[in-house]
Amino acid sequence: MRTTFVVDRWEAARGGQEGSLAALAGELARREVEVRVLCREGVETRPGIFVEPLVPPGGGASGERRFLEAAARKAAAAEGPVLAPRLVPFATHVQLHGGLFADALEAERESMEGLRRALFPLGTALNGRRRLLARVERRVLSGPCPSVMVWAGALKKRLLDLGVPDGAIRVSPPGVDLALFQPEAGAPAAGRVADFLFIAHNARLKGLGPGLEALRLARQGGLPARLAVVGRGAEGPWRRLASRLGVGDAVTFEGPLPQREVVRRLRGATALLHPTFLDPCSLACLEAAACGLPVITTLRNGAAGRLAAAEAAIVVDDPRDVDGLARAMEEAAEPSRRAALLDAALRLRPSLDARRHLDEVVDWLGVG
Repeated sequence: MRTTFVVDRWEAARGGQEGSLAALAGELARREVEVRVLCREGVETRPGIFVEPLVPPGGGASGERRFLEAAARKAAAAEGPVLAPRLVPFATHVQLHGGLFADALEAERESMEGLRRALFPLGTALNGRRRLLARVERRVLSGPCPSVMVWAGALKKRLLDLGVPDGAIRVSPPGVDLALFQPEAGAPAAGRVADFLFIAHNARLKGLGPGLEALRLARQGGLPARLAVVGRGAEGPWRRLASRLGVGDAVTFEGPLPQREVVRRLRGATALLHPTFLDPCSLACLEAAACGLPVITTLRNGAAGRLAAAEAAIVVDDPRDVDGLARAMEEAAEPSRRAALLDAALRLRPSLDARRHLDEVVDWLGVG
């Protein structure tokens, strides 16, 4: 049995979409299902997983078009299911890791301020690759749709509203590696300073701007708080913003960290701050909960309902509500409230096991 993945980048060490797909590929290979990865860049050394770069990275719309055409030819000759993380016409199965492309563009616009926000539609109109990806998504949504897997009911409702048949959609909340993401023995001691953690590779979309403003307000209100920022991306603009807000000395930028170091940081933090503008289901938030760490997030996060129902998170309606985020930071730092959030996260922890989700994906693909 064989499964074909079609992705832009194949890099097992990354988190998010890449890490999730790499974990799925490893599970399929363990079950003796051969995985062929069609990508624009990537390598793999594990048995049973074969990576084939088709078109070099870059090239804007023309490069994207060449990649999609090459992937379509390969997919047409493939045995077994063809899995993609976005809606493309040649996939038999789609996992919407990042949600719909159109929704991601709107969330990106919302995350901006001032002139940059006003000019965003013009920039998108002039961006050939974005126009191409939006056209491809609209074409798939208007025709016969592949089998689609989403992480939460909110995205299923969005697809239903767009005309995708109910029978084509499967909801399967993702999980995490509980052997890796686990709390330290005993309850962590509360420190004199509240140490908040922000983990994201797309800092603007995941709400670092509002997070820095909330940090300023919380500190002005008397909370001794710091924020550590983990993830890829340019640090300069965020350092300058932190300095303008008067919190430059309270913010550190750690860059990307190995998974085990991320676990260590999760165990030692006061709470994870994730005021996202769009996240179908934040794995960082689930990983935090698995480590017994309280989460502050927004209703734009598909994981919010799951965490809030378990009372393991403080959920703010809108990422632009910096006053609400500041109050949430103060609440999460209050010792008795933090202890209650921590206990709730530990009760939720067994349900976060990635093995359940992987079993469901294998069944959905029909290769079990």
